[in-house]
Amino acid sequence: MRIALIIFCWIFCQSVYACQCQEPTYEEYLSKCEVIFVSRVNEAKIVNENGIPTIKAKFDLASEVFKGDPKKVNGLESPILGTSCDRSIVVGSPYLVCAKENETISLGGCNLTTENPDYYATSVIREFRSSIKK
Repeated sequence: MRIALIIFCWIFCQSVYACQCQEPTYEEYLSKCEVIFVSRVNEAKIVNENGIPTIKAKFDLASEVFKGDPKKVNGLESPILGTSCDRSIVVGSPYLVCAKENETISLGGCNLTTENPDYYATSVIREFRSSIKK
């Protein structure tokens, strides 16, 4: 019985990742985001909030705006929990930002704000760029 379980797990469980998210669709972004834009993080610092170290970051001016007003987004934050799913904020890196107005975006899990959109959200960013040209 134990050997059968090991063989089953070896065959069917090899492509399971704890932190893997399905790429969201263009329609998902439009329905869930009040503000959508591309911008680089220009400043970040680590603060201690309620005993949890958290990276807080601010965006540069938006290089591309697809929906809403980027000035109404307060910034980006990511708690440092020490898990394999932690997402770091990289100064100078571009982000495809999905937010509600007057919100500080919490980076983590499978939320729609994505670093390096030309790599991680290629189909979505392509659709946004083609919709602007129409």
